[in-house]
Amino acid sequence: MDADPHQLTEKLFIHHPRMRQAQRMMERCRTWSQGAQEPYCLLVIGPTGVGKTTLIKDYLKNNPRIDTDVATTIPVLDAIIPAPASMKGMAVELLTKLGDPMAQRGTLNQQTWRLRKLLQACGVQLIVLDEFNHFIDRDNERVLRTVADWLKVLIDTTGIPVVLVGTPNSRSVLDANEQLRRRFGTQERLEPFRWEGDGRDHFRRFLKEVDERLPLPERSDLDGPDMAFRFFCASAGTIAPVMKIVRKAAHLALDAGMARLELPLLARAFAEDPGDPDGPNPFVGALPGKVVAPSAPPQPAVSKRLKGKGGNEMPSFAAS
Repeated sequence: MDADPHQLTEKLFIHHPRMRQAQRMMERCRTWSQGAQEPYCLLVIGPTGVGKTTLIKDYLKNNPRIDTDVATTIPVLDAIIPAPASMKGMAVELLTKLGDPMAQRGTLNQQTWRLRKLLQACGVQLIVLDEFNHFIDRDNERVLRTVADWLKVLIDTTGIPVVLVGTPNSRSVLDANEQLRRRFGTQERLEPFRWEGDGRDHFRRFLKEVDERLPLPERSDLDGPDMAFRFFCASAGTIAPVMKIVRKAAHLALDAGMARLELPLLARAFAEDPGDPDGPNPFVGALPGKVVAPSAPPQPAVSKRLKGKGGNEMPSFAAS
C-alpha cells in the first residue's frame, strides 16, 4: 500500500551539506574514541531553527537501540539537559533514558555509580546532550560550574565521548571551565543560509531538493530566483521556518487536490505562523525589494583541532 502523502510530507528531511558535515563529525567522535587514551568530544552550536534537534534525531535513526530478550544495546544515548541543569537532574535524565526503573532514587553518588554501570552494560559508544545552554543560569547568566565538573568527571571515568548541542552562548560554559574546554576542542557551527555570494546558490539547491521530495505530482519551482528570495525573506535562511511553511502549504495542496505549491498556499501557510506578525507577507504581491527578515551571520571558517593526551592532535574535521 502506498504511503500516505501527508505522512511523507511530515517525514520530509533534507541532508544538506552542513548537516552531513556535522553528522560525519559525530560519527568520527564515536569511532575514533574506541581504544583512544582520551575520548574525542564535540560541541555543535547554532541559533534556533537551524536544525540542531533534527540533526540529533536523524543520527539516532541511523544508530538505533537494539532490544532483545537477553539485553538492550544503546550505541548512541541522547538526552535533553534539564533547565536549569543540575547534577541530580542530569543523572535522572540519563538513567531514565537507559531504562533504569529507579532513576530518581538514591543519592547523587548512588545514581552516578548506577549510571556508569548502565552505560557500560548497554554498550553506549556516544552520548549526545541537547540544550547545552541550560548549563547557564537564565536568571543571572552565570555558568553552573558544579554540573560542568560533574560532566567532565563522567567523561573521564567512562571514556565515552560526548557531543554537546546548544545555542552560540553555550561556548561561555567552556570558557569558564578550562578542563571541560580542553575536552571539547573541536566545535562545529550550524548557521542559516546566506543570501550573499555563494550562499544564495546553496539556499536554492536546498529548496530544489525540498521541491523534488514533496509528494506532489508537479514541481513547484521553489528554487526559482523569485520564489527563493521570497523564502529567504520569510526565513532569513533558517531551515525551520522554511520547512514549516512548505509542510503547511503541502498539506493544503493535498487536501485541495492541487498538483503543486502556488503563492496563495504559501502566503496562507506563512500567515498562520509568521516570524514577525507586524511584517509583510513575502508571498503576497510583488517580489520584495529587499530582505525584510534579519540577514544571517556569515559562515565562519570551522574546525579547530583536538588534542589528546600528550598533546597529540586529532586530524581536522574540515570537509574535504
